[in-house]
Amino acid sequence: MKTLRGWIIVLLVLLAVAGAPAHSAAGYTTLPGSVTWTADQTLTTDLVVPNGVVLTIATGVNVTIQCGIDAAPAPQGDSARIEIIVLSGGELRTDGAVFKGASAAAGCWHGLVYLAGSDGELLNTTIRDAEVGVSIYNASPDVFENSILHLSGADQPSDGATSAEDGIGILVMGSQAAPHLRGNAISDLVGGDGAPGVAQNQGGAAYGIAIWNGATPLVEQNSISDLLGGAGG
Repeated sequence: MKTLRGWIIVLLVLLAVAGAPAHSAAGYTTLPGSVTWTADQTLTTDLVVPNGVVLTIATGVNVTIQCGIDAAPAPQGDSARIEIIVLSGGELRTDGAVFKGASAAAGCWHGLVYLAGSDGELLNTTIRDAEVGVSIYNASPDVFENSILHLSGADQPSDGATSAEDGIGILVMGSQAAPHLRGNAISDLVGGDGAPGVAQNQGGAAYGIAIWNGATPLVEQNSISDLLGGAGG
């Protein structure tokens, strides 16, 4: 028969497991249930918001994202850098939050990604230091009155393995994508630089709002300034 001390230890272990984020074998983090962040957070891996889960980030909360290549990215992502990925049936809601890179270097992390069937709203939020501020694929979140700035596409590697990437404030893609984009201030974007000495050496483009593949967003009263294409190789 277990002693009282033994039962207390077992209970503490169970509570720790229940309250901890779920980590996949790949190393990225999947939220185990709906949560509201009211204190500052630091992300060191991709964060996935799955079906049935709502991530709400309160006013004034700073979310700092580690810079550089993510050694074990989530399979649903589209970048080697850290990103927040909202899956079908998941929701990301913010009002007055701040997303920023740990080093404040443009292109430090990838950005926020809404995948097909996801939902949410970004209100009065600052998104900076990313490659693509907000990516929306066949989803329709509300994106109102946000400041999206200091972005940069990835440079082309010197071995020419890939092309330089675009820097984009808001990307909307797919025939089922109909988000409402209103009153956003998008500024200070550059495309990634091309690499010298290789065939594909042009730099990436810079887009304030990119609308591709049949997307039909409602776009009104946004301001876009200070865009610069990436340098050639």
